[in-house]
Amino acid sequence: MTPLTATLFLLFLQLFSTGCEKKKLLIGGMFPMSGGWAGGIGCLPATQLALHDVNKNESLLQDYELELVQVDSKCMPGLSLKKMYDLLYDNETKLILLTGCSSVSTFVAQAAHMWNLTVLSYGSSSPALSDRQRFPTFFRTHPSATLNNPTRLMLFKKYGWQRIATLQQTEEVFTSTIKNLEEVIKAGSSVDAPIEITVRQSFQTDPSNAVKSLKMQDARIIVGVFYEDMARKVFCEAYREKLYGKKYVWLIIGWYPDLWYMKPDPDVDCTPEQLKIALEGHLTTEVVQYNLNGAKVTDTGITTNSFLERLETVLQKLNGSDDSASLSSLAGFVEAPLAYDAIWALSFALNKTIGDLKIKGLSLEDFTYQDSVTKDTILDNLNKTDFEGVSGRVSFTSTGDRIAKIQIEQMQNGIYRKIGVYDYMSDDLTWQDNDDWEDDHPPADRTLIIDKLRKISKLLLYIMVVLSSVGVIFSVSAILFNICSLRYSIVRNSLPCMNTLIACGCIICLACVPLFGIDGEWASVEKYPTFCQVRTWMIMIGFTLSYGTMFVKVVYSWQISKISKESKAFKNAAVQPDSVELLIPKWKPYSLLASLLALDLIILIVWQKLDPLKRIVDSFPTELPDASVQSDIKFQPLLERCSSKHMTAWIGITYGYKGFLLIVGLFLAYETRNVKIRAINDLRLLAMAVYNIVVLCLIAVPVTLIIPNQHNARFAFVSVATIISCVLTVALLFIPKMLPILSNRLDMDEEETQKSLLNHENEKRYDELKKKNERIKQEISQKENQIQKLHAALQRKYTTQLSSEDQGTSDSAFCEDNSKEQEPL
Repeated sequence: MTPLTATLFLLFLQLFSTGCEKKKLLIGGMFPMSGGWAGGIGCLPATQLALHDVNKNESLLQDYELELVQVDSKCMPGLSLKKMYDLLYDNETKLILLTGCSSVSTFVAQAAHMWNLTVLSYGSSSPALSDRQRFPTFFRTHPSATLNNPTRLMLFKKYGWQRIATLQQTEEVFTSTIKNLEEVIKAGSSVDAPIEITVRQSFQTDPSNAVKSLKMQDARIIVGVFYEDMARKVFCEAYREKLYGKKYVWLIIGWYPDLWYMKPDPDVDCTPEQLKIALEGHLTTEVVQYNLNGAKVTDTGITTNSFLERLETVLQKLNGSDDSASLSSLAGFVEAPLAYDAIWALSFALNKTIGDLKIKGLSLEDFTYQDSVTKDTILDNLNKTDFEGVSGRVSFTSTGDRIAKIQIEQMQNGIYRKIGVYDYMSDDLTWQDNDDWEDDHPPADRTLIIDKLRKISKLLLYIMVVLSSVGVIFSVSAILFNICSLRYSIVRNSLPCMNTLIACGCIICLACVPLFGIDGEWASVEKYPTFCQVRTWMIMIGFTLSYGTMFVKVVYSWQISKISKESKAFKNAAVQPDSVELLIPKWKPYSLLASLLALDLIILIVWQKLDPLKRIVDSFPTELPDASVQSDIKFQPLLERCSSKHMTAWIGITYGYKGFLLIVGLFLAYETRNVKIRAINDLRLLAMAVYNIVVLCLIAVPVTLIIPNQHNARFAFVSVATIISCVLTVALLFIPKMLPILSNRLDMDEEETQKSLLNHENEKRYDELKKKNERIKQEISQKENQIQKLHAALQRKYTTQLSSEDQGTSDSAFCEDNSKEQEPL
């Protein structure tokens, strides 16, 4: 070969090799190999697989080769900024930046646009990254966490949960997620079934206090957003606080590895078995990470199944393990398809950018950090990206977010099982009906409070109704007896009309006893106020007719007694009925009774017009059900009562007025207890009836005010007091009149009747007079004996004097002495 030929051959080889050598496009990759989420462990190998496949694809980036320069961000925002500066200023220009953690992406994407750099994330879900003003060059293949919130809302509606609690780690990604959840709930809740977040808790590094607070506030449906390492701490505390089981549901992030709770963690005191117990039954929501048709060849040239096989092979070599189950539990394994598709999305966009820049006379290899044209072209082509990848359909919104379907999983026996898929674009929830719950139903969103109206015991009510009915029958019989026995003076001389009114008042009071037992079981809410009014009217009118009439009789007796003491005409003679009527006309006591009734009517009418009684329901502390009832149910005791706005004032007026009558009546009954008036022959019995009513009222009223919430005891006490007072009053006033008349001879003479009605005091006086008469007889007998003895002595003396010599003198002297001794007799 001549030198010329050799030289030409070398030039040809040089030109050929130069033409075949591809230009490098550098990508700066930040992979969290440790930290709160060490997703780089699974995502970095997936990214390298994607670079290998893209660089091998002859239809993409024909003159270019993508090369990755990776650093470990440790999921730490501050460190990530330093790493970014190292990447930018290591003498090689980076075209694109890849990020993983949301916290890292937030800092990097906020600064990258100043170097005209596009940021593409494979693992950032923070809703804050959707802000185009803060992050103008940011895209992500991992959907925003806000995409989970409509799915959570669908779950709330499906299971009927309305009271939600949240627990978040104080990171921007989680804070913005919960904020968006509140907006989604507010916009998606219906008026008929409103959903609200009632409990909010957050923590920085120690979740113990937050978990305890959730337990104290009876949180049942808990949405938890935190990183994997904090999740182990949270559920360890949940295990200690027993915040798990059939009464609780946790909804957490779904991008943790399948066996994330089995990972050894020196900061967690619980064992994996304890965490498994606390996690059983919880729900997760996460984007569909894999193409639903795993055997379908995607636009990347491979199937999802083949990608996973290749990824497992690489991870087995890196970790020295053949256990596929342990590989799937590696951090970032779930997000690996997103990292793989991120490289392909970038490749498709750069491939279009090459042609667009060529028209403008530019090229990718000439990019500098001051080149905004290339940057804008790359952003525009990323916005247009739309392909089928191993993670499903890949496309971006105007805010750089990926649109994807959300899968719902539940942990069943320590294994995550998919139970549904939600398509946000079509608002369609595909449910597989394989969710598993204790007691065969999902937990309630709170302790179910069931209203339980406290009702009067039916047995107690029936007993009181029977007793009051007996009292009514007895009172009616007394009235009939009173009317039929007017021909007897014992009845006629006791103001029988007033006694009849007393019995009528007792009947009305006894008829109130069933009304006292009326509650929600017998009366509807609409009719309950009517029963309140009727009961109030009857008890006030009945009390006035019974006790008010006795009060009038006592006042009448007291006036007669007072007049009889002051009048000379009545000092030495018994008061006759005609004489009484001359002093106090009969209409006066009835006018006083009418005045009392009129006062009652005025109070009742004004009360009903101005402040009518209404149905008031009082609630009491909740009560636990029986052991046989579901444990998350409590009963809310409710008690109905009649009340009005100014109930205290009306009670004060009524009790003050009635109390005054009781005190005055008690005083006058005591004053007239020994008064003897022929026109009112039952004053002593009347006083006893007054004592009976006053004593029972003084006992019953305070007790009913002290135990207003003990419905059965209060009803029993009021009913018994009413029945005893009414029956005893009628018995005292009528039985002493019935017995003599209804005894052996119904045609008993009135004089004999009068004798039979002698009270204990008259009998006592009769016994004293009888004893005094016997004593006088004895004294007379003693005097007669003394006279007989004296007469015998005189006779002996007379005989002795006859034997004396001077009989005439002696006889005269004897006669003188005898006449002197006879004079006292």
